[in-house]
Amino acid sequence: MSERSILLAACFLAISGAPLVRAESPSTADLVRTLGGEDATKRYEAYRSLLTTRPSEALPLLAKSVPSMPLAAQTLGFSLVQGYPQAETRPVLERWMSSDAPYLQVAAGASLLRQGDAKASGAVAKALARTPLEPGTLSMMLGQLYGIRDERVLVTIRALLRADATPDVVGSALYQLQGVQDEGARKPVEALLLSASPSVRTIAAAFLVRLGDDAPVDVLAASLSTGDLSYVDFLRVVVLLARAPRCPEKVLDALLTLLEANPPGYDLSRVIDLLGEYAYPKAAPALQKLLDHENASVAKAAFEALSRIPGALTPDVTRSLLQAKDEARRISAAEALLRGDDLSGLSAVVDVLAHGTKARADAARALGAFRSRAAVEPLIDALLDADLTVRANAYDSLSTVLRTLFPYRRLDLATTGYATTASPEARSAAVVRIRAWWTAHKGGGW
Repeated sequence: MSERSILLAACFLAISGAPLVRAESPSTADLVRTLGGEDATKRYEAYRSLLTTRPSEALPLLAKSVPSMPLAAQTLGFSLVQGYPQAETRPVLERWMSSDAPYLQVAAGASLLRQGDAKASGAVAKALARTPLEPGTLSMMLGQLYGIRDERVLVTIRALLRADATPDVVGSALYQLQGVQDEGARKPVEALLLSASPSVRTIAAAFLVRLGDDAPVDVLAASLSTGDLSYVDFLRVVVLLARAPRCPEKVLDALLTLLEANPPGYDLSRVIDLLGEYAYPKAAPALQKLLDHENASVAKAAFEALSRIPGALTPDVTRSLLQAKDEARRISAAEALLRGDDLSGLSAVVDVLAHGTKARADAARALGAFRSRAAVEPLIDALLDADLTVRANAYDSLSTVLRTLFPYRRLDLATTGYATTASPEARSAAVVRIRAWWTAHKGGGW
């Protein structure tokens, strides 16, 4: 049928009073089927729709169909069920724990364990011990167990630390074990130092160093300093070292060597974060060179790391950042100087507010802390900004500054008729009144 014929038929139905057939939204059953389909885009759209509406009729459908879905769909299905009231999800979780889908057995069992069902540990342990399991699947299963302290589960996780285990599995298992500070893992992890895989040896060494064992420090330091470790495995090491009680100097030296080598494919900000976390003084010169790095995340990480190292972020170094290419770094530098009663960064913040493209809202917020007459007129100008967030931050900052400059006056900008969400005409009229008041009082005493 041609397009013209379809149009004529539709007109006839409308004239005759017959109801037009309209495209209906997918049913809950359709969405659940799509969730288990091969098309990743449609699968995610179905997930978003189910997540938004949370129809009650979806629970029995998910309970029945998710175990036969692909692994990626199982993770989405489990996430959906977690969003329902606990009393309604328990039967679903119990059904999944008894299913033949290893990921769901562990995810559901872990959820029930957290609810106080100690019997679930048996199902979790049994699922983890199944063979064969793809390393990627096993890693995702382990990812559901963080914080679980059940001894039967911990014993099963330790048993996965075999010489032939992949870095993916070892890294995931050790992440769970360090989360509960499992001393029982020490012996099987020590055995991994003899693994044929350099990555497994390095990840094992990081775990032991975190436990306070200095014996594998040389293994860890040598692997980190060369930059030969894949970036994914490096991230596994970072996860184990982060927030450890201490980090040996040899390891910090290796991280500094890695930073200076700048190996391709590495995100330097993760290396910098570790050096900053342990406030390593020897890293200060290298970090100072990165303060205006072309990669904004690297520059930010360097600034924050230096701020943790006593004496590393000197006023001269900080002032140099007032001309940084990145607007956010300029504002951060100005705020750092201000904490030392140095107002020299005010003009840099004013410039970002007036001419910036990315950090103007932050500039409007930061100006409120300066509490200076020089901040007032730029903030008044910003009350007319097209960006609502800039206007809101400017309003709050201007109120703060004026209360500081005139502590004995009861100042309320709302009495001028200004509101950040008012029409442009109303805002303009209110700003005229605010300017007039400021012009009449800016020369007054404190």
